[in-house]
Amino acid sequence: MGHGPPDVDRFRQERRRILRRAALLTYGLLAAAIGVAVVGAAVVAWILSFAGLPFRETWLVLIVIILAVPLIGRIVEAVRKTRGRRESAEEPGREGGRDADGPEDGGRDDSGRERGSRGDRAD
Repeated sequence: MGHGPPDVDRFRQERRRILRRAALLTYGLLAAAIGVAVVGAAVVAWILSFAGLPFRETWLVLIVIILAVPLIGRIVEAVRKTRGRRESAEEPGREGGRDADGPEDGGRDDSGRERGSRGDRAD
């Protein structure tokens, strides 16, 4: 790569490998969930076919209910979250969803102390 020291290059390669593996696992899990939903809908449609309902139409309706309804919910949630961020950024005195006078954490670091303090001051 040549963009930095060997440790940085090795870190970048490892990070890419981990992200690629996580993406593959995510897509594999998604495919498995869709497969289980389709097979489960088929089993329910088959059981309902004994009650006189047509198998194919019942199966398709169940697939739409099982897969499309949660998908629509996720889309609505994402739109609301995006609108909420946009509205908070447009409020007076707010910049990018944060107070104009400082960060959201109130000027404290990860340990809870105020930034810039070492803890050795006598207050």
